[in-house]
Amino acid sequence: MVSLLKTEEGALSRIKALVLTDGGAFMGELCQEAIPSEDDVKRSMKPEAVANLRIEMEAVAKFVPAAFEPPSAEVLACVAAVGRNFVSSELPLGSVVGADIQGFASVSSGHTSHPSTTHAATEAVFEFLRLGPDGATAKANDELRATCA
Repeated sequence: MVSLLKTEEGALSRIKALVLTDGGAFMGELCQEAIPSEDDVKRSMKPEAVANLRIEMEAVAKFVPAAFEPPSAEVLACVAAVGRNFVSSELPLGSVVGADIQGFASVSSGHTSHPSTTHAATEAVFEFLRLGPDGATAKANDELRATCA
């Protein structure tokens, strides 16, 4: 999705709400993937797994190179305004986890297990997405960030 924001003309103005459920990058950050380095492979407790990830990420980079490029200030501003990440956490659903974690306002999914975050957060996810057509996601994220100040 971030790659789309980086490359598709008009996407920044058309995307009104973006939700991740325990979103993360394999390497790098949410707005810029990274291919594991040879040093990452050598330092890993599972070097074969990291070496395989490196091969897979190199293949992905050929098809979606923008995902591996630094995001522009406009992409970061868009993600900050309309994006929210429902992360795995022991906190109750919707509790603020971080005002800005890799560009996204982050709240608890209400579950500690990554595979269960989508199901656990479904109602809150759609509540946030419903703000998009009215252009209210930025206001909701600003209010969330204000609680962290």
